[in-house]
Amino acid sequence: GMADLTLIPSEYEGFGYPLIESSACGTPFLASDIPTFQELMPNQNTLLPFEPRVWCDKIELLFRDVDFHSELALQTDFLKSKFALSSHLKEYESLYVSVAQAADRL
Repeated sequence: GMADLTLIPSEYEGFGYPLIESSACGTPFLASDIPTFQELMPNQNTLLPFEPRVWCDKIELLFRDVDFHSELALQTDFLKSKFALSSHLKEYESLYVSVAQAADRL
């Protein structure tokens, strides 16, 4: 992608679209530690409190530490696969098949 990092210091989000959009672009992100994002991300390492020093430290770590950068990339891949169209299509297909089978039993 054209960006090395997405920063999402939101105080409120109805859903985690910014995290998903960043992941879809293959861009690692750091985001606010708010309930909406906590629900999407089981690993809290990319979710930060509203403390500028913490954000600065994590940004510096991202560019210094290869392991931390790799960890962020894995989290990006996790979200990308979780919300990929192909996985949703399989879920819908399963749902429709089970509904059709239930209708046949009526």
